[in-house]
Amino acid sequence: MKERTHALPCFSAWVNKGFHLRQHASQMADARRDPEISPATVFLALFHGYIFRLTSLQQLDSELSHSYLQQWIGAERAFAMTLCGTVYAASIYIHWKPCWWM
Repeated sequence: MKERTHALPCFSAWVNKGFHLRQHASQMADARRDPEISPATVFLALFHGYIFRLTSLQQLDSELSHSYLQQWIGAERAFAMTLCGTVYAASIYIHWKPCWWM
């Protein structure tokens, strides 16, 4: 099987130009008050894991330790993917607008 390579800069330019991903992600909200890590940052991290077919949150955790991914998702520092559960739990208490990708 051919070794997979990440082409994050090219993909990022394409998805932002064609779908305005960052603009839509910046409009996300959850029920947490004054979060240290924004819902948009968590979404972009999970989006990265989905697009690049990472098989587990542990694999995404290890990728989040790299500065290139932290910079792409807008994180000031690395964070544990256990935060995703917290964000999901907080998000079920707010009114979700129809998403642009559905």
